[in-house]
Amino acid sequence: MNIENSTVDMGAVYNHFKTKTPRKILKRSLTELSQKYTLDCTRNLSNKFILDNNYYCPCLLHDGDRFYTTNAKGQNIKVRLQRAHVGISRSNIIEKVLDTYPEETNIIFLLDQVMLQHKTIKLELACQTCNKKLE
Repeated sequence: MNIENSTVDMGAVYNHFKTKTPRKILKRSLTELSQKYTLDCTRNLSNKFILDNNYYCPCLLHDGDRFYTTNAKGQNIKVRLQRAHVGISRSNIIEKVLDTYPEETNIIFLLDQVMLQHKTIKLELACQTCNKKLE
């Protein structure tokens, strides 16, 4: 067995970061922050959809066994619940905010605008397959 060097070159990471536009950095930051705050607030909600220590998909669009879904490789896997945007994606919300405030770099202001937009949309707990159906 040949053991490869597992050291990460942070200089390469920094150079990669430096190639990104401020808008891309803001979009990634807003995506990450809005996901984390949504997860923090709704973590216990998903516990309502556990039976015998297994999650099931409560979405009305789910086909077949609610405890299983199909992954991208076509394999049946156990359900893990996601927070699914109905109609409009998180990415579209963030793009709209960044388009509305193109010169703004205050991440707290921008995050507030993103979260305000979320107040008017519907989120649903669903498996990864149903999540795609809800977009």
